[in-house]
Amino acid sequence: NAVGLREWNEATYDFGALRALPTFFLGVIFAALLESSPRLFRAPWLAVHFLFLSAVITLHFELPRELTIALLALVVLFAAAAERNNKPSLMMTEFMAGLGDTSYAVYMIHILISAPILFVLRKTGAIGTPVAAGAALATFLAVVVVADIVYGRFEGPMRRWLSGGRSKNASVAFSN
Repeated sequence: NAVGLREWNEATYDFGALRALPTFFLGVIFAALLESSPRLFRAPWLAVHFLFLSAVITLHFELPRELTIALLALVVLFAAAAERNNKPSLMMTEFMAGLGDTSYAVYMIHILISAPILFVLRKTGAIGTPVAAGAALATFLAVVVVADIVYGRFEGPMRRWLSGGRSKNASVAFSN
C-alpha cells in the first residue's frame, strides 16, 4: 500500500496488471524447478485436493489473502508434480482436460452471467438464503456450459486459425 494505491492484490485500474507479476514469476520458478529436478518434485493427487480445500477454508474464514494465495500457488506446484506421476486420477481424465480448455472462457464470461443474477438476489434480499445457494449452483453450471460452447465455437477455432492451423487444442473448424 504505497503512494496511496490499494493493496497489490486488490489493484484494478490503478496498475492492476502489476498484480500478476508475482504469480507470473512464481510460475516461472515452479516450471524451472520441475524441469530441473523432475524426480524431486512428486506429489499425490490427495495432497493437491487437501491444499485446495485448505485454500477454500482460508477464504471462508477470511484469513489473510497472502495465505490463500500461497496455498493456491502450492496447489499449482503440487498439481504439476502429481501430473507427472502418470497414475490414474479423475484429474487426468478427458472430462477434466475439457474443463481446463474452457477455463479462459469461464474467466471471460462469468461476470456476464453472474452479475445479473447477483443483482436480482440483492434486490430481493435473497443473499444468504437457500435460494442464493441454488442460484449459485445454477449460475456455476450455466457458466460452464456457456464457456464450453464459447470454447468449441469461437476460442478453439480462433486459436487454430491464428496459429495457421497448428494449434493442437482447437478441434472444431472455424466457420461463419
